[in-house]
Amino acid sequence: ARIKRLEELMARLNAQKAEIEARLGDPAVYAEEHKDDLRTLLLEQAYVGKELAQLEAEWLEKQAELEAAARP
Repeated sequence: ARIKRLEELMARLNAQKAEIEARLGDPAVYAEEHKDDLRTLLLEQAYVGKELAQLEAEWLEKQAELEAAARP
């Protein structure tokens, strides 16, 4: 159950990460009048990346535990 929940959270964060990256791909966001938006996007990108890394590490750990428990 925890593995499924982790996968759902990772999917949600990956979608959020893709959205942030798409917004960062817009040259207009780098204009001087959007510098606050850019700062917010960069902070969100860092936060999402960190959260995703933590979830992926936990997912790998849970998968390893599951595989170990399945071995005879």
